[in-house]
Amino acid sequence: MLLTALLLWRGHNAPGGGFIAGLMTACALILHRVANGRCALNFPPLTVVPWGLALSFTTGLVPYLLGRAYLKSDYGYVSTP
Repeated sequence: MLLTALLLWRGHNAPGGGFIAGLMTACALILHRVANGRCALNFPPLTVVPWGLALSFTTGLVPYLLGRAYLKSDYGYVSTP
């Protein structure tokens, strides 16, 4: 799991970095289940699915409500005196 966090951190802005980290996390959880016979998570994973869908829909909807294209990203800089 530490390797997946490193992959996510180092490759988050690179193409495929977050995707590979997600695949590695899924593989780590599956290997843990095979080795120990029990789930590594303390909650049923299907309870997180509606929250993820709502978050992704809201992320795309916010720019749309502000008059931009759906899923349009934006960035800015904060300057200090």
